[in-house]
Amino acid sequence: MEIVTSTSNPRIKAIRALHSSKGRRAAGSSLAEGPHVVSALLRSSLRPTLLVLTDPSDETMLDDTILDPPRRCDVLIVTPRVLRSLSDTEEPRGPLAVFRIPALATIRDRDTVVLHDVSDPGNVGTIVRSAVAFGYDVAVSGSTADPWSPKAIRSSAGAVFEVHIARSEDPVAESRAAKLRTVATAVAGGGVPPRTAQPTAILIGSEATGLPAALVEGCDVTMTIPTAPGTESLNAAVAASIAMYSLGRGA
Repeated sequence: MEIVTSTSNPRIKAIRALHSSKGRRAAGSSLAEGPHVVSALLRSSLRPTLLVLTDPSDETMLDDTILDPPRRCDVLIVTPRVLRSLSDTEEPRGPLAVFRIPALATIRDRDTVVLHDVSDPGNVGTIVRSAVAFGYDVAVSGSTADPWSPKAIRSSAGAVFEVHIARSEDPVAESRAAKLRTVATAVAGGGVPPRTAQPTAILIGSEATGLPAALVEGCDVTMTIPTAPGTESLNAAVAASIAMYSLGRGA
């Protein structure tokens, strides 16, 4: 089997482009990196269109169903140097897998964490991971980082392949249309709402500025997580995880 040795190879350039939002939009695809994340992809309903390996024997660690017809995907063998050019990590580990990004859904009548203007893909991925652990759907709103970026996928530890992800232009109205109780999170001024039988939408805002006042005012209730005096604020992913655990009804 031919081994790709050039970082200028057209297929390598196309894979590298998936690290940018423009490249992902153009291709309709993204990139999963590392054995744990790629294994999570293979266990999901999504299928890779391309596997990138540094050693043909690496195929033995993967799900056999994708290596046999009718679900076989292309396999590209590359040198370690080429693999490094395809990753934004300091010490990348193969395999890599290219897959088609599924269409974003709509908010439904399940506990949901809504990310509005959460800009750090690492935070987005961590929140997705917690959402799966606590039985929540995920919705993205405003300028939230792409949950299908390689960094967000990696931060989710592959959980992104297990969760219902929606896109919302008006998270309060769309949550109410799905019959969800809406809970805004804020650094101060709120309480700790009780759990209810009604599904809940928890809104998490920007790391720097939180939720816009209009969204807070539009929600049914505001939640503030109690912290020690003098604490400025919690990390967005930490706050989201605590809120989901506190208000969730279980997976």
